[in-house]
Amino acid sequence: MVTVLIILGLIPTSESFAQSPCADASVNLDWQWTENSPPQKKAYDSSPAYALDIYWRSFRYDLQHGLIANNPDPEQSIMATLGVGQRHNASAQRTYTDCRKSLPSIHAMMRAIVTAAPGRACDLADADKNIDWQAGANGSSVSDAKRYWTQGQSASDPNAKLYFGTLAADSLMHGQMHNPPVIQEYRACFRDNPSGLFGLVFQH
Repeated sequence: MVTVLIILGLIPTSESFAQSPCADASVNLDWQWTENSPPQKKAYDSSPAYALDIYWRSFRYDLQHGLIANNPDPEQSIMATLGVGQRHNASAQRTYTDCRKSLPSIHAMMRAIVTAAPGRACDLADADKNIDWQAGANGSSVSDAKRYWTQGQSASDPNAKLYFGTLAADSLMHGQMHNPPVIQEYRACFRDNPSGLFGLVFQH
């Protein structure tokens, strides 16, 4: 799935992303994830997770028509919500705007949010340990991640593939929202080896 989306130009490769206008946005998103995740959390509306909540509610999937927006301009509310976590940092907000302009769709932008982990390497062995704990402590987050990943794999619409893949990553992170280093690790693995990460998820 991911290879097809890269070929179509719907999401950047790790190498192109590092050189793109999204590189600075990734640094700011990574900070925003950590700063606004429990127990550091000041307000949920400042977390990128809240923008992701708005995102998944803004679309629905239809087998015949693919991904359909639930309102005329979902992107405006999604990007405005994302900016709340950087309300006092106009420079960071500009990096989000520049990143979005460089990408083909809001769906690619949301993928950037769930892969923002600059400087963090993917460690699948450690991720597996965390998923194992999570499956017992917060099994619904793992079950939801599996369901969304499966929907993305079977969807024919490229934007729907991005949409469900992003929701799968978001669902997995929700089960570790109290542990910023773990959700950062999940983002790094979803960036570098999404199939490997979800191969582990399906083992639990």
